[in-house]
Amino acid sequence: MGAMQVDLALEQTGGIIAASAHILTTASDVRDCPLSHRQMLPCPSCLNLAQPLKRSIVSCRSKPSIAAVRLWANPTCHIPAPSTGRGFSVCRACNNATKTASKSTTKGFVPRRKILTLLHKTDNFLPRVLPSPNPWTASLHNVYQDLNSQSNSPARVVVYGIDEWSGAQDLVTALLEEPFSSDSSQSEYVISRWRTDERSITLDEGQSSYLRHFALPVRLTEVRPPSHPNTARNHPNTIEPDVTSLVDADIPIIVCNPLTTPLHTLFSNPGLPWHNPRVIVVLASSGTLPSLAHLISVTPTAHDRRVAPELKSRLHKLKILTIDPLRALGALNTLKASPTSATAIHRYQDDFLGSGISSLSHTLSEYLDFTEPDPCGDNLHLRATTQLRGSLDACKSFLSTKKADLDVVVSGVSELRREIANVQEGLSHKIFDIPQNADPATRSEARAIDEVERSLRDSEKAMKLVMDRLSWWRMVSQVDEISTVVADSVARTWCKDLDAKLLIHTGNLTYTQEHLTSTTMRLLRSLPLSSPVLLNTLLQTSSSPTYPLTQTTLTAPLRRRRAQIIEYPTTRLQVAAQRVTIGVLGSAGAGAGVAWAGWVGWLAESGVFGMPIDGATALGVGVLGTLVGVRWAVGRWETAKKRWWEDWHRVGDGLARDLKVYFPSSHDLVFVVEHHTNQPSTSSPTYLRLCHPT
Repeated sequence: MGAMQVDLALEQTGGIIAASAHILTTASDVRDCPLSHRQMLPCPSCLNLAQPLKRSIVSCRSKPSIAAVRLWANPTCHIPAPSTGRGFSVCRACNNATKTASKSTTKGFVPRRKILTLLHKTDNFLPRVLPSPNPWTASLHNVYQDLNSQSNSPARVVVYGIDEWSGAQDLVTALLEEPFSSDSSQSEYVISRWRTDERSITLDEGQSSYLRHFALPVRLTEVRPPSHPNTARNHPNTIEPDVTSLVDADIPIIVCNPLTTPLHTLFSNPGLPWHNPRVIVVLASSGTLPSLAHLISVTPTAHDRRVAPELKSRLHKLKILTIDPLRALGALNTLKASPTSATAIHRYQDDFLGSGISSLSHTLSEYLDFTEPDPCGDNLHLRATTQLRGSLDACKSFLSTKKADLDVVVSGVSELRREIANVQEGLSHKIFDIPQNADPATRSEARAIDEVERSLRDSEKAMKLVMDRLSWWRMVSQVDEISTVVADSVARTWCKDLDAKLLIHTGNLTYTQEHLTSTTMRLLRSLPLSSPVLLNTLLQTSSSPTYPLTQTTLTAPLRRRRAQIIEYPTTRLQVAAQRVTIGVLGSAGAGAGVAWAGWVGWLAESGVFGMPIDGATALGVGVLGTLVGVRWAVGRWETAKKRWWEDWHRVGDGLARDLKVYFPSSHDLVFVVEHHTNQPSTSSPTYLRLCHPT
């Protein structure tokens, strides 16, 4: 996924978030209403001990009934309301106020059809952002089916322990066990519920009478705590298989032992359902709860990350409870051992209330306090809004993570580009002796041309000595060796110093190429966004026969221009020499023939020239013809050499242009990193490629 695709996905996510703003705002209004059930607190007198009633209970020497315990806990309430938790009652006035507040909140729910529309749109949007499979798709589908069928789905309470030392099992045991229940089988089932090897167990009202104390059916799921630290700490924005049940929970209860799991690690783990407004964090500790500001203080994690600002704002609204499960279990065991003992009852009350387990019961009652006519439907509406918020938060978190990964990739590529640029600049400095403080706009081109011109001048001086020795009479004597002599001289003198310098730097660049190749492979394997296709392409390119540097890599323009001089101008010089030689020999032969004919007297008698020519005149004509032929030969040879020098200068000018164009591309022979928009894999937004230009 490229940077533009990430931005587009973020815009689409923003559209979905904006579309669901109304429903989420309504849900927030319901939760934060000053008249809502969240503002309801138990009566202060409910925690008072009625000594006379206590003495009467002890005198009975039998198990007290639930109604007796309710009256014992709150002697001021003559008509106790339905129990909201073990050992607690709520005054009738409090109960009526709760019903009034619940009616007002029920009216604030968004119509069902609007929620269904948002669920459908979000369900179609998630596969475009989140990788498949993801727990949110199934969760949205389930809540859509429940809401569409208007089924009486029970409230889902999920208890999840961060590790095996969190005390989650003891917490559930202390919460569900009813010491005054006449059904001992339920108590036995709660105690022995973990005799199987399943990853989670589910309890409903049939397994525990405690779950019947709420306004709607409740199903409690307990996840077996992992025996190792949650790997989501090492891989943020991931949800472990054991935690997926928290996604569907109406009330997730996260149990943590601060001694084994640092709080900043817990709160900075985005794999946990912090989006849920009814999430409960239980700190299994016997101490008192520190200030919330201290708990969520920005503390670096193991990955040097900090609590995100949006998560930090949510933590201020979290329900964080300090509970001592072992003390609560001890209180229950004390009461079981001596149910009629006044001392046991007193210790039970002190330990049970001191453990803080009752605060969890009150919190569950607040979160599950929905009134008639449809408490299950109201809870389902709230579950739908929670799932919408959670899925969109997951999209936002996933896209933010991918953008951060893209930044890491771009940073690594930029660092590699800078290293290559330094190699290129250093190569120009070393080859062309360019000062470091030279003008960057002109230093490379000007100094490169000067270096080539100086080398060409040196070559021209050496070559001129050879060409000067090839006078016309020497040319005639070794006419068949002209091309060989000139070609050998060109091969020896053509940019000799520059060729040697480039060969030396070719060896240095071989090490640089190997270093950059290994650096890129190491960078590619360490990037958070990797692609096997890309890695295979790089390995194929780096192992190809044409990838390693050779002796002709940097000297290719010199050798190509040298071969051009030998192949064309030198060949034409050889042909011109042969023609001149034929002309000289022809003129010399003709002059000698005329002189001989005149000398023997044949021209005096034949009248070939229209008049008789004596021997002396014929000899002079023959010599003149020979001299004219020689003069013509000298002129043609000098003209041929002049044309050869013109070709030499023209090829030399082409060499300067070749080096100016070739050296930037020859750096690519070492290594090139470039961005591609058509990446081989959507999981690799940045495409690194080895480039070997042809």
